[in-house]
Amino acid sequence: MSQTKLLSCLQLEAEIVTLRSVLDAKIREAAILKQKLGITPLVEFKDDFKHGIQVIKESETLVLIAFLTEPTCGLVVDMK
Repeated sequence: MSQTKLLSCLQLEAEIVTLRSVLDAKIREAAILKQKLGITPLVEFKDDFKHGIQVIKESETLVLIAFLTEPTCGLVVDMK
């Protein structure tokens, strides 16, 4: 490996270490703010779950399936 490439690689590694430490500090800061606001992991999970269910309910595919399977739609034939 040439000296220039080695130096570039070392600089990149140093930058990665710096970015990781900054990210860790931001994560700690966010955790402290969440704690002060009363946002627990359970509250976050509930909110994420509710949002996910809402997205599924509003998805075009689910709406289309619900429409196509409605008895009033006329597309579903009763085989009795």
